[in-house]
Amino acid sequence: MLNLLLIGGALILSGCSTPALECSGANPNECNGQCWSACGANQVFQCETSGGSCGADASNCPATAPYSCNGQCWACAPGQVFKCEISGGTCGADYKNCPADTPNSCNQACWAKCGTAEKFVCDETLGGTCEKK
Repeated sequence: MLNLLLIGGALILSGCSTPALECSGANPNECNGQCWSACGANQVFQCETSGGSCGADASNCPATAPYSCNGQCWACAPGQVFKCEISGGTCGADYKNCPADTPNSCNQACWAKCGTAEKFVCDETLGGTCEKK
């Protein structure tokens, strides 16, 4: 319903409203007065002042990429640890649990197994070395 009021010689319209934006189909997400595309599997829609975007759903990353960082799902190889940084996800050696073929940890790296007549020595500058017992 449109009401017209005459106040002090000015015509005022009251009762006007903008119809709500209804998004659907291929563009179901509303953000800042625009309809945005549907997100892919394991993603959620996010509305920011700059517009809409799709990011990883941290609670729903697939088993093949179980880690979430900066809006994406990430994967690491077995024996590696995941780290989320500003630039994105990274995978690195788990220096606390080095694999059997490189069991020695030194300077944030895993080093090869020494022979039976040798002992492993960690040098801060050189890294890991094997020396005779």
